[in-house]
This record gives sequence, structure tokens and C-alpha cells, in this order.
Amino acid sequence: MSEYLPNSQHVPLDVMEEILDHLAEDLFALRNCALVNTSLWFCTRTRLYRHITLTGRASKRIVLLARTLEENPTLGASIKALTTTRLRFDAHNPLFDLPFHRLSKLRNLRLQWLRINSPDEIFFVLSKLRTLERLECDMLFTNTNHAPPHDLHGSFPKIESLALPRLKCLVLKPGAWCDGLLAEGFLDRHRQSVDSLETIEISFGENAPETLPWISIIRAAAGSLRSVVISAADRPLPGCSDARDGLTLPAGYRSYHAYLMDTLAQCTVLESLTLKHRPFSFKHASSSQEFLESVCEVLERHPPPFPLLECLELSMIDREGAMISASPSLCSRLARILLDGSKYPLLRRIKLRVNPQIWLADSENWVARDGKVRLGDETNEQLVARWRAAFGALHGGSKVSFDVQLEA
Repeated sequence: MSEYLPNSQHVPLDVMEEILDHLAEDLFALRNCALVNTSLWFCTRTRLYRHITLTGRASKRIVLLARTLEENPTLGASIKALTTTRLRFDAHNPLFDLPFHRLSKLRNLRLQWLRINSPDEIFFVLSKLRTLERLECDMLFTNTNHAPPHDLHGSFPKIESLALPRLKCLVLKPGAWCDGLLAEGFLDRHRQSVDSLETIEISFGENAPETLPWISIIRAAAGSLRSVVISAADRPLPGCSDARDGLTLPAGYRSYHAYLMDTLAQCTVLESLTLKHRPFSFKHASSSQEFLESVCEVLERHPPPFPLLECLELSMIDREGAMISASPSLCSRLARILLDGSKYPLLRRIKLRVNPQIWLADSENWVARDGKVRLGDETNEQLVARWRAAFGALHGGSKVSFDVQLEA
């Protein structure tokens, strides 16, 4: 029957393009298409190069990629996303061997499980990617603790003189590196790279002090931010043994949560807000209910700070039956505010994500601060139902959906 099948060389180009678009996420099928004939190979290779991932000991693959792009310069413009994960090296970081000058249309850069020496290395990479829109730093590490910026090769131009792309999305996730210096570098030397952000995610879990420098980034981009995801952890009280040196709240704020929410209130075009509350595990911290109190206080303001808000998501901890950041009065107060159609007429979704925290025998401060912890058996369904009942007043909105789930 093969003689009756149409020769792919005679298939209209737009038809081939449409077929390949449907296979865009199926790399195996795309590779097979590339082997059919020359016509399909030319159409397919640009899709295969859209997202490049480099992992492990990738030095040889980076050399091969550089050689390929040198022989086919137009292919570099096909690369829209680049991910580096778990790059292993001894002395020389292969990341800096990438042919950045060939990636003329790169939009997304994800650096994951990467060892760096200073934020200047990230600024140097950004300076080579003028079309970049999204930067994600996930689990970055450094050999030194808060090492000062320095040249890696001694051949970097002055970091202050580098022109960086205007980012639309910035994602920072946990790691063990000098991310605070990265925030300071953006603010002091490259503010134009972050002052037009539309999306920012700062997810540092219980490490609230590391979040503090990034609140200033939110303030700088307040006029353009449409989506914010940020950790909201209880901070140790000033002067206590658990406090972190060098990171203090600005004067006039009673808590970290009040400072964060006051900054977010300046984001007047915000459409989506996700707050991840992570209670501090020791007794030297502000009350965990400061979180929800600060959220309510800002949402109650007149005029409302977020007139365009469509989605609010709250992520909170359940400690073996103790809902330490929520009380019946605060739950009712939040519902009364959010369901007031005159305040937030565009609000359509309220999401509650519950993160169960396993009891640890040596965490006696949980009991000291938050009352007796119940150590009974409870299914996931029962836990969700308990939180749903606590925020039951949120079910009263006809135009607003309310969803409770365990956090993935």
C-alpha cells in the first residue's frame, strides 16, 4: 500500500507545520519525523531545539552544541528555553562555555542545582541574553557562606556596566547561596531589569530572613506585577537567640507579615496572589496568627488595594491537628472581606492549600506557643474537611469558588 501514500515532499508546508505543532511535546515522535526525509528534517529540528536541557557532566554536550550552532547560526534563534540542572564540574563551570551569543531569541532560563561563586556570575549570563523574559534559580549553592562578589575568570567586564534584559518573570526557590546579594545587585545596579516584572515567585519555605531582601524587589516592580507567589514565614523576634544578624525589619512595622502585606498593597494591578505561611518552629517568634491578621488588615483597607484581584491562594501548616495560624474569628473576618463584592468584584477563586507537618518529639516549643497538639489518627479527607469547616463562611459567595486541598 505504500505506493498510495502521498510523498511527504509534496505535502504543503503549512500542513506539515500543523502536524508537527501537535507533536511539539512528544520529542520521540519529533525525532522519528526528522528521519523521514529532508523536508521534515528542516521543519522538525527547529522544534527539537526549542527547549535545551543540560545535565550532569555536560561539558562535551556544550562543546557539541556550540559547534552545531556555529555551523548552523540560524538554529540558535530556535532555542527559546534553556535548563541546566545538576551540572557537575571540578574547577571550571561549563555554564560559561555556552554560546550565549548564538541564543538570540532565548526567553526562559532555568538554573537548577548549580554551584556558583557569586551573583556576578548570574549577572554576566543575563548580560548575554538580551531577549530573556523569565529567570528561575532553583537550589543554587555556593562553596562559601555569603561570599562577596568577585570575577570568576578575571576577564568579566565591570558588572555595573553590563546591560541586562528587562525580565517579566523572576522565580527564586530554596538553596544555599548569597541570594540576598543578588537582590541587592538588582536594586543597586540593575533596577531596570526588574522594575517591569509581571510575575515574581519567592519560595524560601521557613527561611523568612532570606525573603526580606526580595520584598524591596516587589516594591520596585509594584506598578507592573500581576502575579505574586511568596513565602510568609514567622520571623524570630529581634535580639533573640534565633534571630539572624544583618536582616532587620524597617522601622514602624510590628512584624514581618505587616511589612510584607504593606508592600504588596502597592501592587495595584495584581490579579493573582499566593501567600505561603510557614510558622517559625521555635518559641522566639511573633504569633503565628500575625500572618492572617496582617492579610485581613490590608484587604480591609479603603480603597481596596487589589481592585483587579481574581485569585487568592493561601498555603498554611497543620501541626497534627493544630491550626496554629487560623482562629474562628480570623476565618470569619477574612470571609466577610473577600465576599464583599464592592471591594473585590473580579475575585473568582479562593484556594486553601494545607501542608500537614509531622510531629517531632523534640519540638516542645510547638506546645509552649500554640497550645496542646492533638496526636490522634486523622485521614487526609478528615484533615481537609476540618479546614474546610473552619473557613466555611467562604462558601457563601455565589460568584467565588472556594477550594481546599492538601499541598502537593
